[in-house]
Amino acid sequence: MIGVILENARGEIVFANDEALRLLGIKQEDQKVFRTLREALSGSAGSWIPCSIGYGSSALEALVIPLARGGQPFGRAILLRESRSVSHREWNLPAAILDAIPDCVYAKDKGHRFLFANRATARYLGLSTREELLGKTDFDLKPRELAQQHWNEEEEFLCAGREILKREREIDDLTGKAWVATITILLRNDQGEVIGLVGVDRDITEQKLAEEAL
Repeated sequence: MIGVILENARGEIVFANDEALRLLGIKQEDQKVFRTLREALSGSAGSWIPCSIGYGSSALEALVIPLARGGQPFGRAILLRESRSVSHREWNLPAAILDAIPDCVYAKDKGHRFLFANRATARYLGLSTREELLGKTDFDLKPRELAQQHWNEEEEFLCAGREILKREREIDDLTGKAWVATITILLRNDQGEVIGLVGVDRDITEQKLAEEAL
């Protein structure tokens, strides 16, 4: 298992999978630990390096991958694993990083067209490959009413100028009723201009059902 942490262009952590939290020995997104991790890995990229950050008992290694699309950087991915002698050349990066995440991860331009999507996003939309999404909008992929709802939400976020938006909501979408937690961050170029957004959608239906049962 690989721990995956994503940060935006401003160095803010926007996603950490359960394996990353386990390896770091924390039960929730502890910003103090993440801040220490970022500082320890500042300037590192392209190879696995020893990492002693966190409260876990295992010796760790970290791999830092700058993320960019169309030549425009939009953050970094930090991979964590228990120490072992395996070359990072095994990985097809950055696609392998994002495909290891069960959540839907995608990037869109200001016209709401998909610039990137991981394998989970393609599966969710009933497609065989991520390439089938590129250049399309939700109107090409979803029922019109649902597509319009997502378009309006994204347009409001892009115009509001907020760097990050976190929300939980119950939706009635392609798979029926479900609870989804969404993190959306602005995608900026080197000049600081907004050129789109990056989204991470996580299905939290089982968590909500468990809370209701309690």
